[in-house]
Amino acid sequence: MIDLVEKGEAVPVPVGGEVPTDEQQQPAFIRRLYLQNLYRFFRLFPLRSEFNSPFEPATSVFFSNSLFHGTALEAHMPEVASFLMKRHYDDEASKVLDNLSEEHYDIYYYLLRGSIMMRHKNFDAFYANMAMTCYSEALEQEPDNVRALKGYARACFSCQNYVGALDTYEKLQKLQPDQESVQLNTSVCLTHLERYEEALKLLYKLNYLYPDDDSVTRVLAWTLTVSGKSAQAVKLYDQLLSAEKPQTEDMLNYGLCLWFSGDLVSAVGMLRQFLTDQKDSQFSIEQELLHNEHDLICRQGITDTEIQLMLDCLLL
Repeated sequence: MIDLVEKGEAVPVPVGGEVPTDEQQQPAFIRRLYLQNLYRFFRLFPLRSEFNSPFEPATSVFFSNSLFHGTALEAHMPEVASFLMKRHYDDEASKVLDNLSEEHYDIYYYLLRGSIMMRHKNFDAFYANMAMTCYSEALEQEPDNVRALKGYARACFSCQNYVGALDTYEKLQKLQPDQESVQLNTSVCLTHLERYEEALKLLYKLNYLYPDDDSVTRVLAWTLTVSGKSAQAVKLYDQLLSAEKPQTEDMLNYGLCLWFSGDLVSAVGMLRQFLTDQKDSQFSIEQELLHNEHDLICRQGITDTEIQLMLDCLLL
Protein backbone atom coordinates (compact mmCIF):
# COMPACT_ATOMS: atom_id res chain seq x y z
CA MET A 1 0.00 0.00 0.00
CA ILE A 2 2.85 2.40 0.84
CA ASP A 3 4.39 1.56 -2.52
CA LEU A 4 1.17 2.38 -4.35
CA VAL A 5 0.72 5.65 -2.49
CA GLU A 6 4.31 6.73 -3.28
CA LYS A 7 3.80 5.96 -6.97
CA GLY A 8 0.48 7.80 -6.98
CA GLU A 9 -1.39 4.70 -8.13
CA ALA A 10 -3.62 4.57 -5.05
CA VAL A 11 -5.34 7.86 -5.85
CA PRO A 12 -8.96 7.07 -6.87
CA VAL A 13 -10.14 8.39 -10.20
CA PRO A 14 -13.74 9.64 -9.86
CA VAL A 15 -16.46 8.91 -12.37
CA GLY A 16 -16.21 11.47 -15.15
CA GLY A 17 -12.41 11.71 -15.36
CA GLU A 18 -9.38 13.13 -13.58
CA VAL A 19 -9.69 15.62 -10.72
CA PRO A 20 -8.08 18.98 -11.59
CA THR A 21 -4.72 19.53 -9.86
CA ASP A 22 -5.86 22.65 -8.03
CA GLU A 23 -8.85 20.77 -6.59
CA GLN A 24 -6.56 17.99 -5.37
CA GLN A 25 -4.85 20.56 -3.15
CA GLN A 26 -8.11 21.53 -1.43
CA PRO A 27 -8.52 20.41 2.23
CA ALA A 28 -11.91 18.82 1.47
CA PHE A 29 -10.42 16.62 -1.26
CA ILE A 30 -7.50 15.58 0.94
CA ARG A 31 -9.87 14.67 3.80
CA ARG A 32 -12.05 12.57 1.52
CA LEU A 33 -9.01 10.84 0.03
CA TYR A 34 -7.66 10.04 3.49
CA LEU A 35 -11.00 8.62 4.63
CA GLN A 36 -11.35 6.52 1.47
CA ASN A 37 -7.88 5.05 1.92
CA LEU A 38 -8.52 4.43 5.60
CA TYR A 39 -11.85 2.75 4.81
CA ARG A 40 -10.23 0.47 2.23
CA PHE A 41 -7.52 -0.45 4.73
CA PHE A 42 -10.04 -1.57 7.37
CA ARG A 43 -11.99 -3.54 4.76
CA LEU A 44 -9.16 -5.19 2.78
CA PHE A 45 -6.04 -5.52 4.94
CA PRO A 46 -5.67 -9.25 5.89
CA LEU A 47 -4.74 -8.45 9.50
CA ARG A 48 -7.36 -5.70 9.95
CA SER A 49 -8.88 -7.52 12.93
CA GLU A 50 -5.77 -6.59 14.93
CA PHE A 51 -6.82 -2.92 14.81
CA ASN A 52 -9.82 -1.06 16.20
CA SER A 53 -11.78 0.07 13.16
CA PRO A 54 -13.35 3.53 13.40
CA PHE A 55 -16.02 2.34 10.96
CA GLU A 56 -17.55 -0.22 13.31
CA PRO A 57 -20.69 0.77 15.30
CA ALA A 58 -19.12 -0.27 18.61
CA THR A 59 -16.18 2.10 18.11
CA SER A 60 -16.19 5.37 20.03
CA VAL A 61 -16.97 8.37 17.85
CA PHE A 62 -14.09 10.82 17.44
CA PHE A 63 -16.24 13.76 18.56
CA SER A 64 -16.92 12.14 21.94
CA ASN A 65 -13.22 12.23 22.83
CA SER A 66 -12.45 14.69 25.62
CA LEU A 67 -9.57 15.97 23.50
CA PHE A 68 -12.11 17.97 21.49
CA HIS A 69 -13.91 19.43 24.52
CA GLY A 70 -13.69 23.21 24.51
CA THR A 71 -12.43 23.39 20.92
CA ALA A 72 -13.99 24.93 17.82
CA LEU A 73 -15.23 21.46 16.86
CA GLU A 74 -17.93 21.76 19.53
CA ALA A 75 -19.97 23.87 17.11
CA HIS A 76 -20.39 20.78 14.92
CA MET A 77 -21.12 18.25 17.67
CA PRO A 78 -24.94 18.63 17.67
CA GLU A 79 -24.94 18.06 13.92
CA VAL A 80 -22.83 14.91 14.38
CA ALA A 81 -25.18 13.71 17.14
CA SER A 82 -28.19 14.25 14.89
CA PHE A 83 -26.45 12.29 12.10
CA LEU A 84 -25.82 9.39 14.49
CA MET A 85 -29.41 9.40 15.78
CA LYS A 86 -30.80 9.14 12.26
CA ARG A 87 -28.85 5.90 12.01
CA HIS A 88 -30.05 4.73 15.44
CA TYR A 89 -26.67 5.15 17.20
CA ASP A 90 -28.28 6.89 20.16
CA ASP A 91 -25.65 5.86 22.72
CA GLU A 92 -22.88 7.28 20.54
CA ALA A 93 -24.91 10.46 19.98
CA SER A 94 -25.38 10.86 23.73
CA LYS A 95 -21.61 10.60 24.29
CA VAL A 96 -21.00 13.30 21.68
CA LEU A 97 -23.48 15.60 23.44
CA ASP A 98 -21.81 14.82 26.78
CA ASN A 99 -18.64 16.36 25.34
CA LEU A 100 -20.28 19.75 24.78
CA SER A 101 -19.58 22.78 26.97
CA GLU A 102 -22.59 24.40 28.66
CA GLU A 103 -22.29 27.47 26.45
CA HIS A 104 -23.48 25.27 23.56
CA TYR A 105 -26.64 24.09 25.36
CA ASP A 106 -28.99 25.71 22.86
CA ILE A 107 -32.51 24.65 21.85
CA TYR A 108 -31.12 22.15 19.33
CA TYR A 109 -29.08 20.47 22.08
CA TYR A 110 -32.14 20.04 24.33
CA LEU A 111 -34.27 18.73 21.46
CA LEU A 112 -31.66 16.06 20.70
CA ARG A 113 -31.36 15.16 24.39
CA GLY A 114 -35.13 14.85 24.70
CA SER A 115 -35.34 12.59 21.66
CA ILE A 116 -32.60 10.33 23.01
CA MET A 117 -34.47 9.99 26.33
CA MET A 118 -37.77 9.17 24.58
CA ARG A 119 -36.08 6.52 22.43
CA HIS A 120 -34.11 4.88 25.23
CA LYS A 121 -34.12 1.07 25.02
CA ASN A 122 -35.10 0.86 28.72
CA PHE A 123 -37.67 3.63 28.45
CA ASP A 124 -39.78 4.12 31.58
CA ALA A 125 -41.10 6.95 33.75
CA PHE A 126 -37.55 7.98 34.70
CA TYR A 127 -36.53 8.62 31.09
CA ALA A 128 -39.89 10.23 30.35
CA ASN A 129 -39.26 12.71 33.18
CA MET A 130 -35.76 13.36 31.87
CA ALA A 131 -37.26 14.05 28.43
CA MET A 132 -39.80 16.43 29.97
CA THR A 133 -36.95 18.38 31.56
CA CYS A 134 -35.08 18.60 28.24
CA TYR A 135 -38.11 19.76 26.28
CA SER A 136 -38.99 22.21 29.05
CA GLU A 137 -35.51 23.75 28.72
CA ALA A 138 -36.02 24.00 24.96
CA LEU A 139 -39.35 25.76 25.46
CA GLU A 140 -37.71 28.23 27.83
CA GLN A 141 -35.62 29.35 24.88
CA GLU A 142 -38.38 29.18 22.26
CA PRO A 143 -41.92 28.84 23.71
CA ASP A 144 -43.65 28.26 20.35
CA ASN A 145 -41.23 25.69 18.97
CA VAL A 146 -43.50 22.99 17.53
CA ARG A 147 -40.96 20.17 17.84
CA ALA A 148 -40.34 20.98 21.50
CA LEU A 149 -44.08 21.22 22.23
CA LYS A 150 -44.78 17.84 20.62
CA GLY A 151 -41.91 16.23 22.48
CA TYR A 152 -43.02 17.72 25.79
CA ALA A 153 -46.61 16.55 25.22
CA ARG A 154 -45.47 12.99 24.45
CA ALA A 155 -43.23 12.94 27.53
CA CYS A 156 -46.09 14.18 29.73
CA PHE A 157 -48.38 11.50 28.30
CA SER A 158 -45.78 8.80 29.01
CA CYS A 159 -45.68 9.98 32.64
CA GLN A 160 -49.51 9.85 32.76
CA ASN A 161 -49.46 13.61 33.22
CA TYR A 162 -52.54 14.01 31.04
CA VAL A 163 -53.25 17.55 32.25
CA GLY A 164 -49.81 18.71 31.14
CA ALA A 165 -50.11 16.82 27.85
CA LEU A 166 -53.57 18.32 27.19
CA ASP A 167 -52.38 21.87 27.89
CA THR A 168 -49.51 21.38 25.46
CA TYR A 169 -51.67 19.86 22.71
CA GLU A 170 -54.09 22.79 23.06
CA LYS A 171 -51.16 25.16 22.47
CA LEU A 172 -50.24 23.12 19.40
CA GLN A 173 -53.80 23.35 18.11
CA LYS A 174 -53.45 27.12 18.01
CA LEU A 175 -50.19 26.81 16.07
CA GLN A 176 -51.39 23.97 13.82
CA PRO A 177 -55.20 24.16 13.82
CA ASP A 178 -55.62 21.78 10.88
CA GLN A 179 -53.22 19.04 11.97
CA GLU A 180 -55.15 15.81 12.49
CA SER A 181 -52.63 14.13 14.81
CA VAL A 182 -52.67 17.05 17.25
CA GLN A 183 -56.48 16.99 17.46
CA LEU A 184 -56.50 13.21 17.85
CA ASN A 185 -53.94 13.32 20.67
CA THR A 186 -55.99 16.06 22.34
CA SER A 187 -59.03 13.79 22.30
CA VAL A 188 -57.01 10.92 23.79
CA CYS A 189 -55.94 13.16 26.68
CA LEU A 190 -59.54 14.27 27.24
CA THR A 191 -60.62 10.61 27.36
CA HIS A 192 -57.97 9.78 29.96
CA LEU A 193 -59.21 12.73 32.02
CA GLU A 194 -62.79 11.37 31.71
CA ARG A 195 -63.93 14.48 29.86
CA TYR A 196 -65.81 12.26 27.48
CA GLU A 197 -68.25 14.72 25.94
CA GLU A 198 -65.45 17.07 24.92
CA ALA A 199 -63.45 14.16 23.53
CA LEU A 200 -66.43 12.80 21.57
CA LYS A 201 -67.23 16.20 20.10
CA LEU A 202 -63.71 16.38 18.68
CA LEU A 203 -63.68 12.73 17.60
CA TYR A 204 -67.00 12.95 15.73
CA LYS A 205 -65.55 15.86 13.78
CA LEU A 206 -62.38 13.92 12.96
CA ASN A 207 -64.37 10.84 12.01
CA TYR A 208 -66.41 12.96 9.58
CA LEU A 209 -63.29 14.54 8.05
CA TYR A 210 -61.24 11.31 7.96
CA PRO A 211 -63.74 8.42 7.69
CA ASP A 212 -61.09 5.95 6.47
CA ASP A 213 -58.55 6.68 9.20
CA ASP A 214 -58.48 3.64 11.50
CA SER A 215 -56.60 5.59 14.17
CA VAL A 216 -59.55 7.98 14.53
CA THR A 217 -62.06 5.11 14.45
CA ARG A 218 -60.06 3.24 17.11
CA VAL A 219 -59.96 6.18 19.55
CA LEU A 220 -63.63 6.98 18.93
CA ALA A 221 -64.63 3.36 19.56
CA TRP A 222 -62.72 3.22 22.85
CA THR A 223 -64.03 6.59 24.03
CA LEU A 224 -67.60 5.45 23.35
CA THR A 225 -66.86 2.24 25.25
CA VAL A 226 -65.49 3.87 28.39
CA SER A 227 -68.15 6.59 28.37
CA GLY A 228 -70.95 4.01 28.68
CA LYS A 229 -71.95 3.97 24.99
CA SER A 230 -70.79 0.46 24.21
CA ALA A 231 -73.68 -0.29 21.84
CA GLN A 232 -72.48 2.49 19.50
CA ALA A 233 -68.88 1.29 19.77
CA VAL A 234 -69.75 -2.26 18.63
CA LYS A 235 -70.32 -1.11 15.03
CA LEU A 236 -66.97 0.63 14.95
CA TYR A 237 -65.14 -2.43 16.28
CA ASP A 238 -66.85 -4.57 13.65
CA GLN A 239 -65.44 -2.13 11.10
CA LEU A 240 -61.94 -2.30 12.55
CA LEU A 241 -61.88 -6.10 12.76
CA SER A 242 -63.11 -6.46 9.18
CA ALA A 243 -59.77 -5.07 7.98
CA GLU A 244 -57.37 -7.40 6.18
CA LYS A 245 -54.92 -7.33 9.10
CA PRO A 246 -56.79 -6.17 12.23
CA GLN A 247 -54.78 -5.09 15.23
CA THR A 248 -54.71 -7.54 18.11
CA GLU A 249 -55.33 -4.69 20.55
CA ASP A 250 -58.72 -4.11 18.89
CA MET A 251 -59.77 -7.64 19.84
CA LEU A 252 -59.07 -6.95 23.50
CA ASN A 253 -60.92 -3.64 23.46
CA TYR A 254 -63.81 -5.15 21.51
CA GLY A 255 -64.06 -7.97 24.05
CA LEU A 256 -64.27 -5.42 26.87
CA CYS A 257 -66.82 -3.42 24.88
CA LEU A 258 -69.03 -6.51 24.43
CA TRP A 259 -68.69 -7.31 28.11
CA PHE A 260 -69.71 -3.79 29.13
CA SER A 261 -72.72 -3.96 26.79
CA GLY A 262 -73.92 -7.15 28.50
CA ASP A 263 -73.15 -9.60 25.66
CA LEU A 264 -71.17 -12.04 27.80
CA VAL A 265 -71.09 -14.93 25.30
CA SER A 266 -69.64 -12.78 22.51
CA ALA A 267 -67.27 -11.11 24.97
CA VAL A 268 -65.81 -14.44 26.10
CA GLY A 269 -65.43 -15.55 22.46
CA MET A 270 -63.62 -12.37 21.44
CA LEU A 271 -61.33 -12.35 24.48
CA ARG A 272 -60.45 -16.02 23.88
CA GLN A 273 -59.58 -15.16 20.28
CA PHE A 274 -57.40 -12.34 21.55
CA LEU A 275 -55.61 -14.66 24.01
CA THR A 276 -55.00 -17.22 21.26
CA ASP A 277 -53.20 -14.54 19.26
CA GLN A 278 -51.22 -13.58 22.37
CA LYS A 279 -50.13 -17.10 23.39
CA ASP A 280 -46.48 -16.47 22.49
CA SER A 281 -46.28 -13.10 24.27
CA GLN A 282 -45.84 -12.10 27.92
CA PHE A 283 -49.39 -10.73 28.13
CA SER A 284 -51.29 -11.58 31.31
CA ILE A 285 -55.09 -11.38 31.23
CA GLU A 286 -55.13 -11.48 35.03
CA GLN A 287 -52.88 -8.39 35.16
CA GLU A 288 -55.09 -6.67 32.60
CA LEU A 289 -58.44 -7.29 34.32
CA LEU A 290 -57.38 -7.22 37.96
CA HIS A 291 -54.97 -4.26 37.76
CA ASN A 292 -54.56 -2.33 34.50
CA GLU A 293 -58.28 -1.97 33.69
CA HIS A 294 -59.76 -2.83 37.09
CA ASP A 295 -61.03 0.65 37.93
CA LEU A 296 -62.52 1.08 34.47
CA ILE A 297 -64.31 -2.27 34.65
CA CYS A 298 -65.72 -1.47 38.09
CA ARG A 299 -67.03 1.88 36.82
CA GLN A 300 -69.12 -0.09 34.34
CA GLY A 301 -70.96 -1.71 37.27
CA ILE A 302 -69.04 -5.01 37.11
CA THR A 303 -68.10 -6.52 40.48
CA ASP A 304 -64.88 -8.27 41.51
CA THR A 305 -66.80 -11.55 41.61
CA GLU A 306 -67.92 -11.07 38.01
CA ILE A 307 -64.35 -10.26 36.99
CA GLN A 308 -63.16 -13.51 38.58
CA LEU A 309 -65.92 -15.45 36.81
CA MET A 310 -64.78 -13.96 33.50
CA LEU A 311 -61.19 -14.99 34.22
CA ASP A 312 -62.37 -18.54 35.04
CA CYS A 313 -64.13 -18.70 31.66
CA LEU A 314 -61.07 -17.44 29.81
CA LEU A 315 -58.51 -19.64 31.57
CA LEU A 316 -60.36 -22.93 31.38
